Amino acid sequence: TSSLQEFVDAFNDVLSFVAENDLVVPDDDAENTVFGPLSSTSLDESIISTLRQALSSASGGSSSVGVFADLGITTQRDGTLKLDTDR
Repeated sequence: TSSLQEFVDAFNDVLSFVAENDLVVPDDDAENTVFGPLSSTSLDESIISTLRQALSSASGGSSSVGVFADLGITTQRDGTLKLDTDR
């Protein structure tokens, strides 16, 4: 359970980092608009897409675990992962 929680936390940390660095904070004066370091690249979308693709195609080699939900890991509406420790 602790390893699964560490995985979920690390994945969510990556999403949080990308979201924070992808921000564009508009200002009335165009000269003061603040662009995050990732806002002008497609790197952010590529990272998230690659991670999601790797997760969806991963195989545990066990017939009892076919998807992350079997381990209690689900995707939330905001794209983050959540671990149900009761599962």
